[in-house]
Amino acid sequence: MKQWILVCMTVAVVFCGSAATAWADDLNPPPWERGGSGTTWQAWTFPTAASPTAPDEGFLNPNGTPMITITDGNWLPIEDNHVGVWQITQPDSSIIASIPDYPYTPYGKTVWTQVTWSGEGGVPDVSVSTTWKGNTNTFTGNLICRTLLTHYPPNGNNQPWYQDVVETIIPYNPCQEDVTITGKIDCGEVVVDTVCPEPSTIVLLGIGAVSLLAYAWRKRRQTV
Repeated sequence: MKQWILVCMTVAVVFCGSAATAWADDLNPPPWERGGSGTTWQAWTFPTAASPTAPDEGFLNPNGTPMITITDGNWLPIEDNHVGVWQITQPDSSIIASIPDYPYTPYGKTVWTQVTWSGEGGVPDVSVSTTWKGNTNTFTGNLICRTLLTHYPPNGNNQPWYQDVVETIIPYNPCQEDVTITGKIDCGEVVVDTVCPEPSTIVLLGIGAVSLLAYAWRKRRQTV
């Protein structure tokens, strides 16, 4: 009897591990602490075809509810062992994550986007658009890493799954940023983190910089 219980527990652990691999791909969190001052976090795994949709994995955003909208996409309940997939294979297809974050401040912001995807002849293109003082601006992110995941076939077209991490720097903090994903891909998960230093942090950094400059100036006078 004890051996049978042990076998059942082992199977359960293996199954849970496989399920986590299949649709929980928050593999490269940002270099800052989630939940800290000036940060937000939101994650979507697309268990249904709802659009717009709030983060089904949850979110930490004191400014409002983030939403994702899919334009001209095709939802699949399962694709290559990934549960919940949006195909964005048309020229006008897109996934747009709208992240509320207000009020406007002139301090810089970083957007950290993780995209789980499978290729349909392309790779994901991630950009962030904002409105600042009546002007709409679009910022292109930098690819930090591309990770080959361990999802396995054969529930779809036997395409390998990847995760891209894209970092986008914005020179100010808008009241909302729209993270847009395009490209001929199947998208299985989107995780977006943002951080904007609080004004007090900026002041402290400024004080530190002024102190260093003053110290360097005094040392220079002493050596003259």
